[in-house]
Amino acid sequence: MQVGAVLVLGGCVGDDGSQSSMPNCFPRAIPSFFGVPAIMLDLLGEPILYRIVENLRKSGVGPIFLVTDDVLANHATVRAI
Repeated sequence: MQVGAVLVLGGCVGDDGSQSSMPNCFPRAIPSFFGVPAIMLDLLGEPILYRIVENLRKSGVGPIFLVTDDVLANHATVRAI
């Protein structure tokens, strides 16, 4: 049996910061620290997102799909996965 995963990183698609775009947002945006999404912060030398994907792969999970907003889709950490 094959087990897959879908990781959804919240945020807004086409987020321009206006109230009119709020209905297009996930219920809660990803917490950020100093302008960097928490999922991209280094934890012992690797971004948290890398560690999550690595643990899923070690557990035999695959395929792994990553659903992001426009901003995170262009982040170097996401592109490297």
